[in-house]
This record gives sequence, C-alpha cells and structure tokens, in this order.
Amino acid sequence: MHYIWVQISLVHQVIMFHQGQVVESLAFAGRVEFVAMPWSADITLNDTRVSDAGIYRCVVSNPPETGDPGIDELTLRVLVPPSVPVCLWEGVTNVGGSVTLSCLVVQGVPAPHISWEKLDLDQMILPVIMEGELMGSAKIVNMSAQNSGVYRCTVMNPLGTENCFVNLSVSTAPDSSPGLLQGVLLTLSMALILLALLVLVLWLHRLAQESKWRHGCEVEGHGEIGHTPPLVRRSFV
Repeated sequence: MHYIWVQISLVHQVIMFHQGQVVESLAFAGRVEFVAMPWSADITLNDTRVSDAGIYRCVVSNPPETGDPGIDELTLRVLVPPSVPVCLWEGVTNVGGSVTLSCLVVQGVPAPHISWEKLDLDQMILPVIMEGELMGSAKIVNMSAQNSGVYRCTVMNPLGTENCFVNLSVSTAPDSSPGLLQGVLLTLSMALILLALLVLVLWLHRLAQESKWRHGCEVEGHGEIGHTPPLVRRSFV
C-alpha cells in the first residue's frame, strides 16, 4: 500500500508511507504518525499549531494495480484561546470632549467576542463597534465628570478569557475669568508705567528749559558790568 497526506493550503507533503518506509515532513517531524500501519491511512497530529489549520488531502494507492487511487479531503480547524488584548484610547478628556476606546487582540480561534464596560457599582456596558474580527471600539461623547473611572475590555472564546484596562480622568476646562482679570491688571500696570515715564520726560524737559533761561540772564548781566568805560577827555590850559 502507498499512503500520502498533503496539506493543500501550504502545498507540501505531511507524511508518506511507501514501500514499508515512513517519511515525515520537516514541519511535522515528531508530531505526526500513522495510527495502524500498514492497514490504515489514518494519522494522528500532536502538538497542533495555528499554522496546521487548513485543508488536508489523503491519497491511497496499491501498486502495481493501475486503478485510480482513493482520494479524500478534510478541513482541520485549530482552536486558539484569545491572546492578551491591548487597550488604547484617543480623544479629549475635558468636559464636553469625546474619547474612543480601542481593544485589539492578536489571535483567537474562533474569533473572540469583545466587550467594553465601565467598572463602577452599576458596571455600565458600552456599545461596541467591531473593526474586523479582532478589534472592537467604544466611543464616549459629551464627556462629564461621571465618565471618569476604569474601563475594561474583555475578549473571550470557548478556550479562554483575557482583559485589559483604561483609566480615564475627565478634567474641567480652566476658567477664563482669572486670565481675563490678569490681562486687565497687566494693561493698567503698563498704562501707569507709561504715564509715569511721560511725566518724568516733561519734568526733565522743563528743568532743561529753566536752566537754559537762567544761564542766558547771567551772561547778559556780566556784559553790562564788564564793558569798557568811555575815555575822559582832558583839556590843558
């Protein structure tokens, strides 16, 4: 008898029995074996992996007979528990803002169910928008202080459950009144400084004018006292 198993999705041989010899593929070495040689073509596959999933074809022939070989196919589905998800968030956490929570899982077969909830006394469940089979997001709009808290994403399938968390803190937008008051006070301060500088300049200008006037008067008086007296004419008899 001649038996051969082939994985169609990867187009390579899994195991073969020919002329009393068993030949295994390197990808399946030590993990695959025939159940009851040489009377059965059934095989056992151990330590299954995600890459093992796919369509398998079995071909049975009986040389030297020339009839058509027996051929059959089956689909192998490898179940995988969900991996630990990754939780992300983006948006504005101020009052009135909007935030999107995202939960991403790398693997899980069957595709895991994804849910979002807020961990408080009421355990509020959030509507989830699926983006493909492995990502689910939830959106919070018009945020208020009540939206602060811890949010949990849960991914689960028949083989297991995993979680990740996001902690949101909603903050109040800063009041613009203190800023406005500071601006007004700063403007008034600058105006007072400019006014003081103007008064100082005018005072210095006035002092300069008075000093110039006094100096002119002193020069004029000195000219009158220091002038040369007229010559006295004498007559001789």
